[in-house]
Amino acid sequence: MSTGDAQPLAPIPPAVKRLRWWFAVPCVFTLAQLAAVQLPLGPIKYTLAYSVAERIAMMANFGLWFAAALIMIRGRQRIRRAVTATSGRSCTACIYDLSGLDYTGNCPECGHTFDTSADLTSWARAKMFD
Repeated sequence: MSTGDAQPLAPIPPAVKRLRWWFAVPCVFTLAQLAAVQLPLGPIKYTLAYSVAERIAMMANFGLWFAAALIMIRGRQRIRRAVTATSGRSCTACIYDLSGLDYTGNCPECGHTFDTSADLTSWARAKMFD
């Protein structure tokens, strides 16, 4: 098999891609926290002890990362249940049940174009089947 015969990978469904945005807030908060530590506003402190404000910021940072991870895990579980319940006949954009419709067309919920055979490979690439 030559390198020209390789099949392109199926795209990740937009519903799964949107889950990644939950990590935007913790990333921004972490970068702001790092900037605050690297650019002190007052005299430079050479101590290993953290102030109360720094401890609170670190705990809030950990809480944001934990919440984002929890929301992503729960979102993937919800999408997986919906896709499994419809045997892969879900809209890749809004997870609407397309079971009673043709194999190609537009989603009645969001208007996204669907093709059942292509969508099945996308759901399989995102590991949404058991």
